Amino acid sequence: MADGSVYGCSAYLQDQRFCYGNLNEQSFETILQGKAREANFRYVQEKLDIRECRTNCRMDEINRYLYALESDSIEHVNFI
Repeated sequence: MADGSVYGCSAYLQDQRFCYGNLNEQSFETILQGKAREANFRYVQEKLDIRECRTNCRMDEINRYLYALESDSIEHVNFI
């Protein structure tokens, strides 16, 4: 966000459950390794109703791409 806030999903901007922190107050590394991101991860895993999400989730596609790269599950992956 313009104010430095870092959110985990653009569909939930200004929803504090998805706000990890603020770059004006913390480093990006600290934000990504912080308690707010961990709490959001648990929320998404355990409570989020994905019917509230967008039909074509961009983050899902990015995560699938990164998993394919990391797991070496396919011979070639085009860049997103």
